[in-house]
Amino acid sequence: MKVGIKRRSFISPNLIILSSAFFFLFFGSAHQQYLKPYFSEVLGWGPLKGSIVIATVYISFMFWRLFICYSIKLLGDFRSIILGAATYSLFVMSLLLTDSFIGLIFMAVIWGWGAASLWITSSAQVLDASYKSRYGATSGLFYMMTHLGFATGIFTYGRILDYYKSVPLTYAHNVRLIITLIAMVIGNLILFKLPKQQIEREVNLRQIFVFMKMPKFTIAGFLQFASALGFGILLGLFSDYIKDEYGSAYLSITAVFYPLARASLSFGGGALSDKLGRGKTLFVSFIIGSIGLFIAGIWTSLITASLAAFSLGFQGGLVPPISMALIGDDIKPQRRHLALGAVFFWNNLGVVIALLLGPSLKLMLKSFQSTFGIFSVIFLICAIASVILIKYEQKETD
Repeated sequence: MKVGIKRRSFISPNLIILSSAFFFLFFGSAHQQYLKPYFSEVLGWGPLKGSIVIATVYISFMFWRLFICYSIKLLGDFRSIILGAATYSLFVMSLLLTDSFIGLIFMAVIWGWGAASLWITSSAQVLDASYKSRYGATSGLFYMMTHLGFATGIFTYGRILDYYKSVPLTYAHNVRLIITLIAMVIGNLILFKLPKQQIEREVNLRQIFVFMKMPKFTIAGFLQFASALGFGILLGLFSDYIKDEYGSAYLSITAVFYPLARASLSFGGGALSDKLGRGKTLFVSFIIGSIGLFIAGIWTSLITASLAAFSLGFQGGLVPPISMALIGDDIKPQRRHLALGAVFFWNNLGVVIALLLGPSLKLMLKSFQSTFGIFSVIFLICAIASVILIKYEQKETD
């Protein structure tokens, strides 16, 4: 039996609960930024081995973006969210309990399913409980709280590692992981406050590929891919660069600008897209991001590295909520999880490619600054794609 969500306002109970939970979950999830230093400094792994574990999370995430409709149908919205969030905590527990490469790969695969289950079902519920005219603002607020949590986590973990710099690194990282776990468990518990309302979600794998081929979502997928490349570079190559050039203590100081940019721009950009239009808002953001990365490619310093992180965060702050709003604009609630899978699949693919090719890219280009220059050009292309999106964003697709 289908039960609709009764309240459809900007600040709905579902939005409050999900946004609060995501703040704590991604306060904890900021530990991703320190995974590569953890793998190298504590476990003694090489760069590729650590990248494989992180990439496995996103490969699994990417796979389940397409097939998550089956587990949502089996579990329903509430259990899909609860169990999906629990995998975040389980991965951190596995880091505290084992240093087995195979064991962590296995937990990474499980976390990938959980991430897809949590993100797709939660995003669909946020849209379901919102006014049609405020999808951008609603999506932006949801992402803003997520990114604020991530930024707070990056800064907090950096301070922890700095505070315990006189003790063995294993102890410092374990303290960090325990705090990570506590934050994630708080997020897990908040999610139990969600009402057990259920919209009957379709199971239709073919429809996902139909959505992928629609011009509006093809462009959105391309923009997701380009934006996610930046996130992958931040998790992988950027961490290596800052650690090698300036030391791990400076990682939080520079990397924190990425989620800060994402947090500050998510809500404002999402709300602006409700008034200005999705494509026009994205065009402005990609132009600004391109200029910031170009400057970072010319001058080398901690300031320009921070500027690069901020510029990458510009896209990360605007592309996901605006893509989410595009889906809310004209996709029926029963199919929103399918459209979310179709568009955000490309996000995960971008992260995976950046993580796996980042070390090779550094060798080929001889300098990290060249990477900034390449992304400056990529974001300029994205600005052009955003102009094309303007033509299609008002066309009905479902």
